[in-house]
Amino acid sequence: MQWDASEDAGFGSNEPWLPFTVDKKAVNVASELDESDSMLNLYRRLLAMRRASKALQSGSYLSRQVENPNVLAYRREVDDERVTIALNLSDGWAKARVGSGTIKISTADHGRSDPVNGDVDLAPREGVVIINR
Repeated sequence: MQWDASEDAGFGSNEPWLPFTVDKKAVNVASELDESDSMLNLYRRLLAMRRASKALQSGSYLSRQVENPNVLAYRREVDDERVTIALNLSDGWAKARVGSGTIKISTADHGRSDPVNGDVDLAPREGVVIINR
């Protein structure tokens, strides 16, 4: 990712080893810093959650069997902390039974924080992180 919208994309006068993308003026760190729903800030939220969660750092991995073949779901848990990840790998809406908890991060809606009581509805290509009760 480019650093900013300048001609050298923030890398200075040296020749980069990869070419700049055609959208470097719009897609760069400087332009995404203030966008709460940018990819940069999504990664920051995900990394902060991982740093704060023992389950995501070193918890056991448990694959979740869900009815929808387009959904990949798994749980990480350690002691009394349980975190479920559900990923809709399709271009359509999907539903998956994941237990109860609260959505903490969504790739499709940065403000999503709804409770989950059994099933979760996932937008096309959406992934969610759920803190389980």
